[in-house]
Amino acid sequence: MFCIKTGMKNESDVAMKYAAPSALVLTGIQMVEDLEKSVPKDCEAIMSFGMCGGLRPAAPIVGQTIIASRLIGPDGETYEVDHAWKQRLFETTRFFVQPYYSSGRYNEANTPAQRATLYGRTGAWCVDDESLWVARFAKARNIPFVIARNCSDQWDQDVSVTSAMLTSKGGVDLVAIFKGVVTSPITMGRIALSYAKSQSELEKFAEKIAPGFGWEK
Repeated sequence: MFCIKTGMKNESDVAMKYAAPSALVLTGIQMVEDLEKSVPKDCEAIMSFGMCGGLRPAAPIVGQTIIASRLIGPDGETYEVDHAWKQRLFETTRFFVQPYYSSGRYNEANTPAQRATLYGRTGAWCVDDESLWVARFAKARNIPFVIARNCSDQWDQDVSVTSAMLTSKGGVDLVAIFKGVVTSPITMGRIALSYAKSQSELEKFAEKIAPGFGWEK
């Protein structure tokens, strides 16, 4: 069996819809120690799947799925994804294969200025919050991992208004969403359109790689 790690409930819903029944789908904030408790010892591989933010100007744009060539961590350390698994995903989809950045910390790339700083420092195309823990867990367990995510907000978008909207279990805080709509209706409208496009493209991606999500023993 293999594990698919997502961050939000909508991502896990997509994964569960298309992945083989034997796949374990997890969501929410889970660091290495949490994954150790949640993932059975017979798990053979783990994938970071869902949405991400864009760091590089021009691409990725909203709705574009990027497969990670490697992961760059907060101290500049790198984690190498499984080459064969990555290659199978590329051959199936022909999506870009480019570096990701993840620090395990939230709200580091909410504004264009923050994204520009991260891109200048790392050269990574994408950023997400979950992949660092996936990579470190895979290293601790000595199992393969990959990252493949769809861009829900690109380099020139400001999503600061959403910073308090996600819960630790991957759901959304409805009160925070209501406040966002009231205080920043235009921004929230743009974010909603981007989210809807990313969600649609994530479904298409999952359908292409179903049911094994590219994993082979």
